[in-house]
Amino acid sequence: MSGAMGIMAKHNLELLTNLTVRNLKIKYKGSFLGFLWSLITPLLQMLIYTVVFSVIIRVQVDWPFAVFLLTAQLPWIFFSSSLTMGAGSVIEHANLVKKVYFPREMLPFATVLSNLIGFGITLLILAVFLIGYRIPITRYIILLPPAIFFLFLFTLGLTLITGCLAVFFRDIFHILEVVLLFWFWSVPVVYPLSLLKDLPESYQWFARIYKLNPMVEILELFRHAFLYESWPPLKHVLYAGIWSFAMTIAGYWMFKKLEPLFAREV
Repeated sequence: MSGAMGIMAKHNLELLTNLTVRNLKIKYKGSFLGFLWSLITPLLQMLIYTVVFSVIIRVQVDWPFAVFLLTAQLPWIFFSSSLTMGAGSVIEHANLVKKVYFPREMLPFATVLSNLIGFGITLLILAVFLIGYRIPITRYIILLPPAIFFLFLFTLGLTLITGCLAVFFRDIFHILEVVLLFWFWSVPVVYPLSLLKDLPESYQWFARIYKLNPMVEILELFRHAFLYESWPPLKHVLYAGIWSFAMTIAGYWMFKKLEPLFAREV
């Protein structure tokens, strides 16, 4: 029994590896610059946002704006690209879903994993900027692994949900585009969370609702790791962790619940 389970686990690992590698190849297939686009795209976005928010609008932060931006922008790019690509992960493998039995959750999982590799590459950009601006790496860098882990789990859970919903509702692609646009501006990527403190007393209710967004605490965890030089409140870390695990469990449960219907719908 244990031998059979071991063989199955090995087979699933090989399948996940092959799907992840395939996603990476497809993403950059026919591209002259290949993986360099993983670096060029966030750099161009960073340049645009830096000009707009540090030169034109002049958002005040205590660090070089480019570094401040990258610490949250790079995790956001991983999150949004995983959801966008993951929504079509089951549909794009319709022939495979119809003909062969395998754990279908591997499809969105491989999408998130391939984007995680890309995210790891983009962290090299942040490293260069940290060195260039002589921002030291402190002991708070130990917050980076849990930050990445929580981000991965939260993203995986939502990708499992969007991946299975897209099988039944193709409008999810358009809805997701709008939701991600709204979500981007409702988390502290291009502006500091401290701006909420400047809200009038009559609008502090908005600040409390705003902080209920799990992505706020996850992104802030990245900034604690690189910039803030302080430990985040334990309740904030627990909040991010609980949401991350809960989203993964909810996404997996929904995916497995609807999985028997995939072959008929795709």
